[in-house]
Amino acid sequence: MKKLKIFWGLILLILIAGITYFIVGHFRKPGQMTVLESQSMDMTLMTAPRGSIPVAAEIVELGNLEEKITYTGSVVPFNEQIVSPKVSGYLREIYVYPGDQVNQDQILAKIFSPELNSRLNEASFMLKSSQKEIKETEEELKILDAKREAGQAELDYWKAEISREEFLYKNGAVSKDEYQSELAKFKQAQANLKANFSEIKALEFKLSSRKNLTYAAQENQGAAKIFQEYTLLKAYLEGVVTDRLISQGSFVQAGAPILKISQINPIRVQANVAEKDFAGIKLGSKVKIIHPKLPEEIIESKVKAIFPAANPNSRTAVIETQISNSQKKFLPGEYVILEIFKIHKKNILTIPAKAIIELDSQERTAVWAIKKETAKEPIVYTCVMHPEVISDKPGNCPKCGMKLVPKETQSGKTAHLIYITLGITNGARTEVLSGLKEGDEVIYAGFDYLKEGDLVYPTSWSKSGPQELPLPPMLEGEHKKHSMPEAPLKEIHHHSAPIPEITKQQNQDKHQEQTKLYTCPMHPEVISSKPGNCPKCGMKLVLKK
Repeated sequence: MKKLKIFWGLILLILIAGITYFIVGHFRKPGQMTVLESQSMDMTLMTAPRGSIPVAAEIVELGNLEEKITYTGSVVPFNEQIVSPKVSGYLREIYVYPGDQVNQDQILAKIFSPELNSRLNEASFMLKSSQKEIKETEEELKILDAKREAGQAELDYWKAEISREEFLYKNGAVSKDEYQSELAKFKQAQANLKANFSEIKALEFKLSSRKNLTYAAQENQGAAKIFQEYTLLKAYLEGVVTDRLISQGSFVQAGAPILKISQINPIRVQANVAEKDFAGIKLGSKVKIIHPKLPEEIIESKVKAIFPAANPNSRTAVIETQISNSQKKFLPGEYVILEIFKIHKKNILTIPAKAIIELDSQERTAVWAIKKETAKEPIVYTCVMHPEVISDKPGNCPKCGMKLVPKETQSGKTAHLIYITLGITNGARTEVLSGLKEGDEVIYAGFDYLKEGDLVYPTSWSKSGPQELPLPPMLEGEHKKHSMPEAPLKEIHHHSAPIPEITKQQNQDKHQEQTKLYTCPMHPEVISSKPGNCPKCGMKLVLKK
């Protein structure tokens, strides 16, 4: 009984295996493989059919171009004052701080100088002392002058008296003793008057000396007062305090910087321009100034100064412009972008600067150009699962039954590297002197991984990439193109003529109008406009997000 059960169990297993083999062999979908087939298959041989690469392109046309060089510039004060004392002393007061607006002749700080105070006090004391002595000497002179007048009157009296006594003595009217007594009084009056004159001269000399000392004291006092004014530090220009170099209470030497004041309206903007870019710049050349914190405000000016000497180390020269700064948007020390315009050319070939490829090894420049070629060979079909299967007409794969697809797309547009010679540039566009002609089509985006002869698909381009993708070769018959509504539609430059920017609402409307697309979860390159099964693995296609 037990052996019978084993027998019928084996029969059942054989029957199930046979039915399974029959179902797998006759009812699996095209492209589906058994476990053994999938394990033994070399996946490295499977390659996607060769399709077109999306690129952004532009038709080369004649136009005008103004050469422009761009440099980082610095904001420099129009004028600057380094506030420093003329005398040494202690910094007693500072009345301003960085950022404060100051006016001309405004007092900014005050110095306390013990030496100056001592000199001023000494000069004042000397002046007062001299003035006092002058006053006393003048009083003495008044007394001596009165004494001189009395002496002169006494002498005049004795002159007359001695003449009369001499006449009487000669006539015997008076004795000799009386005459000599009168004569002695006359001579004494003469001596007294002479001594009085000597005292007056001495006092006058003393007075003159005191007056000279007074003049000197006055000059010393005046000088001390002038130096005393030096202790008040003033602004010599209207501007803004940009730096405070010494703290209040510090001892400062004469000439030591304390504050820095900058005149910022108007203000200067300078750039160090390389020697190779210096030619062509002249006084009056147009300049555009862009402040990083105000990118929407572009200020136009002109070159106001070209420094006559270049820096021998950096091989640069300074170009300067001046602008109004009444609203104080520009501050000294800030950096800005300077666009300096040089040569203006008309009716020349120009291309986008981002289309240019620098070939450093050969020191040459090139661009990728598009050439339209007619198909020279018939369409070749292959199986995506078995690339070794090749056919000259459509059909099904003899190995897996899948539909054969074209081996490569038939767009006919190929990319070729062309060497060019460049002329002037404004940063965005560059002149082409040789290598291209009017009507040529150059690629300016999407060429990073191109190889010579690759098939390309010119399409609209934005910052996020292509606006449209070409369909794989197996789906070219179903649709002409595959749209990508997710990308914002702007900065489109397929042709050199400007294309208006599409608004956000228009973009949303266009997104809603797009045909729904389906893809395979295992093979995302498979895209279809209607539901169905994947031609590679047979899985159900799902709605593409």
